[in-house]
Amino acid sequence: MSISYTENKKPWDLIVIGGGPIGLSAAKVAADKNLNVILLEKGNTCGFEIRAETISHDPIIDTIWGENFLDSSIVISYQRINILHSPLDKFNSEVTMIETPNSYHWHDFIGKMVQIISDKSNVTISLNTEVHNVILPAKPGHAVDSVSTNKGIVYGKTILDCSGWNTRIGRQNGIDIDYSKIVDPIIKARYSNFPYDTIKNFQSFFITAGSIVPDSPPCIVVMFPNAKHEVEIGALFLSDFGPDGRLIDGRKYSNEFLIDYFENIKQKAHGFSDLMKPLQKEIEFFTGMPAKKVLHNPMILPGLALCGDAAGFMDPRTYSGLIMGMYSAEFWANVAVKKSRNILSSWNENSMNSYNTLLHKQEFFIQLKNYHIRMTTAKDFAYSVWRNAENYNKNWDFFVSMYNINNKFDAMKITNEEYKKIIWTEQVSCINAICSSFLALQPAENKILSFLTISKNQLSEDNWSKFTAGLLYDSLFTKFQGTKDLNALFDLLGTVSRVEYAIKMNKKSLIVTFLNSNAIKMCTIHQITELLFIMLKGKPFLLKEQSKVLEIIKITKENSALKDFNEIIKILGGKDKIINSIWYGKFRNKLSELI
Repeated sequence: MSISYTENKKPWDLIVIGGGPIGLSAAKVAADKNLNVILLEKGNTCGFEIRAETISHDPIIDTIWGENFLDSSIVISYQRINILHSPLDKFNSEVTMIETPNSYHWHDFIGKMVQIISDKSNVTISLNTEVHNVILPAKPGHAVDSVSTNKGIVYGKTILDCSGWNTRIGRQNGIDIDYSKIVDPIIKARYSNFPYDTIKNFQSFFITAGSIVPDSPPCIVVMFPNAKHEVEIGALFLSDFGPDGRLIDGRKYSNEFLIDYFENIKQKAHGFSDLMKPLQKEIEFFTGMPAKKVLHNPMILPGLALCGDAAGFMDPRTYSGLIMGMYSAEFWANVAVKKSRNILSSWNENSMNSYNTLLHKQEFFIQLKNYHIRMTTAKDFAYSVWRNAENYNKNWDFFVSMYNINNKFDAMKITNEEYKKIIWTEQVSCINAICSSFLALQPAENKILSFLTISKNQLSEDNWSKFTAGLLYDSLFTKFQGTKDLNALFDLLGTVSRVEYAIKMNKKSLIVTFLNSNAIKMCTIHQITELLFIMLKGKPFLLKEQSKVLEIIKITKENSALKDFNEIIKILGGKDKIINSIWYGKFRNKLSELI
């Protein structure tokens, strides 16, 4: 039977690429509204081997699959507790999960979806069908209406790519960012013989950069045990970071290096290696986790949209993509319904842009962007500021409180008197919650300044330093940018906040204006590197910009260890590259003498 058209020889209303839970969800939504759908799956069955994640009940599951979908028939185990193990396993702390997660036997989970879909006469699942590419229209800006496969060309009115993080379609058709910018490498595995009778809770291990293998990134290893005495494992590599903090020189870790790194973790990581000793490996593979960034415009061509992992729709707090992926599938499937019913309206650039813009207004999309803002700053704090095991363990209580930063509460309703009574780690969370909200600017600014003043007056110098290090500066600066209260914020937070602001805004003029010699002396090595990276981008044509480069390098050399100074020069491209970026002879000669 040909799959090019429906039985009536008409184009399919919707082509879905990928038979995982997101593709099946998109097909279900569209089919429920009477669209003729074809789902193309390259494997001989739908689904995946393992997810190394959990799923919590969410209204989107009821909306798409019915209220009784997540019943006991497919649940392996239920957990609320995650045990956090500090570096070197010096401390372990019990935290309550943000949601109520269940572990599933994923074969049964997907099988139940397929069974529901199979009962629908207007859905065709074509297995062993590999999509090579979409066929581009003859005229740019016109609709994409067909895909080429190993079984021939398939024609449709709308195409949803739900094929996962490593989507061929996305790479071939206009995604304007490198996938490395949204994807972190991860190794997923399933082992048997796990002692579930004595260890039922999730276990999370934090491996600091360079602690087990030289020049390696930080790694988070999470174990998901279940009642079948199996354990699914996810080892996530934070590939934007190294032993010295965030990588800014474009360096990437090879797959081979990370695979070898994980073997060393299994043998040497305190606590984790002991749990691994009696286990038997069933499956283990290298893949990607698209939790660093979400694609802002997932419809990349008129009529072609990316869903789920293919577009980075993954919760960066929990590294689970099922719920956000289902929301994106529902949105684009409903868009396909609207376009199919409007016979006078085909896809074009205007309609593509219109629906991308509509997506930006959806509550789940706003929420996801909000999560990313919080987590980006939190990761910078954890992997650039603390970095090593000593700092993690010294600040472990603070880390555990930061781990719960996403607990939901309305911080704007807290009075000053109530704020004074809560511990400082909760005060940080309170301010971060306001920073990450979408509240009216002036009330939020007033509340933040009031709370900051209270904390500064209450806290010791050491705790105030920790307090300011835990703030979500990206969100904070966004709230105050361009307002009359920005200087008041700087006055409260001190010189470091001006440095952070100059870096976050990525503007040479701010660095020249904000950074005097005292501010430069207070900068960390990582901050100095970022400041120079900004200043040397392009050419510092203005004399005051060249002078500032010289000043930063001179003060850094005088106040840093030679090893650190040489590492900065190396990261920035070496002596010759830096000198050649300075064209004014007087400064060039002085710079040459310094480095």
